Amino acid sequence: YQGSFRVMEEAEGMRPAPIAYNPSANQTDVPLNPSIQIAYNQELDPNSLGDQVLLYNTTAGWVLVDKVVSVENGNVVKIVPDTVLEANTQYYVSLSGVEDTDGDLQSGTRAFYFTTGEDAVEDDQQPQVVALSPPNGMTDVGLNPRYHFRFDEPINALSLIEEPGVSVSFASNNTELLYTRHEPLLADSEFTETVPGIEDLAGNAVLTLSTTFRTGDEPDVVAPVVSSYLPESNTTVPVNTVVRLQMSEAVDPVSVNSTSFSVTDVTNNWTQLAGGASVHEDGRTLAWVPDEALKVGRQYYVASSGVTDVSGNVGGSHGRYFTTSLEEDLIAPLVEETTVFEGQTDVPLNARIRVRFNEPLDKWTQSLVTLKVSGSVI
Repeated sequence: YQGSFRVMEEAEGMRPAPIAYNPSANQTDVPLNPSIQIAYNQELDPNSLGDQVLLYNTTAGWVLVDKVVSVENGNVVKIVPDTVLEANTQYYVSLSGVEDTDGDLQSGTRAFYFTTGEDAVEDDQQPQVVALSPPNGMTDVGLNPRYHFRFDEPINALSLIEEPGVSVSFASNNTELLYTRHEPLLADSEFTETVPGIEDLAGNAVLTLSTTFRTGDEPDVVAPVVSSYLPESNTTVPVNTVVRLQMSEAVDPVSVNSTSFSVTDVTNNWTQLAGGASVHEDGRTLAWVPDEALKVGRQYYVASSGVTDVSGNVGGSHGRYFTTSLEEDLIAPLVEETTVFEGQTDVPLNARIRVRFNEPLDKWTQSLVTLKVSGSVI
């Protein structure tokens, strides 16, 4: 283990300065009722705000917008417009003369722009979790899980009250929240993790959701790798084929997306195809399905990079080519030959049974082989 840290300046004599914004600087598609917040590096004097915090409608010609200004949690300036904002409009927030609690003055003026969406509305809907990790019901989870939530809309990072001993980050335009606890979990124990209290850009609280899982015996520090895949490298397959990867361990389903698992049309100037990536119930099998059928006689490239396991260990890169045939395959495979024929007797007790088909098979087909005795499956 190794780490580093930096000693902060003495708070006394240090000028207050913004460290985060909601909406973020130059953000677009903002709702008409945003919870405008500016976080500072130290506690502020609420009496210093006055007319020093301004909100302009720049699209209408730098018109001042009436608002109420307050300080939350000691260091967050909150701006609430008196009315809902206008759609498809740029706004400008300006802060000057802000002082901290010991009288230090902010250096100069700090400002940022944001723009409401063209079809934006007043947002009164609570954000929902659409994917999470560890998945509910999962077992043998490492003692060092990384909690990963994906929301159906961007969330306000400033609304999260961070706990001591927790490392937090955001991703995908603030639609994903990731965090890890510094202290490992107990082995062979059941845990329930609830999505932290957090709000969207308009201040609506997220709908409560929990995941329950059971830990294994040790931390997971080994990155997942691709152990098997279909189609095989440089093979020719039907245009209605499904691209799949099998990983060496269960993965974080939130980390599987169009960036970490993609298919590119090499023949068509390396154009990335539109499609959906998902994870099967086993937690290890990744499937990619195109929005439209693949083209005949084309070369494609499958790429996987950045898929993580439930503990956040990042898997390496994987890539391969395959080619589509000139027609769609709508005919089921046929058995051509078997080592044991119908009605055969005196078969050895240790017979090796082989079946040859007329075309390659999907090796991950469920219940590919059954063996029966007097009609009962064994």
